Amino acid sequence: MRPVEQLWQLQQIDDEIAAREERLKEWAAHRQKRAQSLSQARESFAHRRQELQQQQVQLRQLELDLQDMESRLQKMQQRLYSNAIRSPKEASALQAEIEQLRQQKSAVEDQILELLLEVDEQKVALQGLEREEGQALEELEAGRQQAAHQEAQISEQIEQLQHRRTEQVESIPSPALDRYEQLRRTLGQAVARVQGSTCEGCHLEVALLTRKAALLGDELVRCETCGRILYVTSL
Repeated sequence: MRPVEQLWQLQQIDDEIAAREERLKEWAAHRQKRAQSLSQARESFAHRRQELQQQQVQLRQLELDLQDMESRLQKMQQRLYSNAIRSPKEASALQAEIEQLRQQKSAVEDQILELLLEVDEQKVALQGLEREEGQALEELEAGRQQAAHQEAQISEQIEQLQHRRTEQVESIPSPALDRYEQLRRTLGQAVARVQGSTCEGCHLEVALLTRKAALLGDELVRCETCGRILYVTSL
């Protein structure tokens, strides 16, 4: 078998290895994406729960303020209708204070009502986020199992291909192998097949004499345009 044919077969093996290594990266990215989804779900849940706790503290404080106002209002009303009031001026001042306190109480009651609605909405949202977190966790665990299975299969395939590569490399002359490795590092594709009269590496026409030399000779012939090793099977 000519060196160029050996290099072509080696390139097929290397391409298969590269494709499977890329699949391993894709599975790793897939797992990372699911882990990020779970992290985001947990972060959203924790943030929403913190907001709910703050609202509940605020609600409790408003309720205490309301109780204090109601107590003060009751005492002021009792004083208004008791014998403690000595003059109309004092009664008028107390009535004004009572009215002001009633307005404050009404405003606090409105705040409490609004906050109660917000708390209910937060609880509903929190339940939804909790479900999302659970779903994200289930998907992560399922994805991990699937990824582990796929990665094990792909790794086994890569190991088999590496073994084939080792066997293939042993039969290739060192100068040809060195040239192949150098071109693969620099160009990605070291060997380009010629289809008709066109190099598949650069998609430009290859001269007839160059094609004949690549087909009939034992020496490696490179494309005059892209520098890849030409693999010609027919003229």
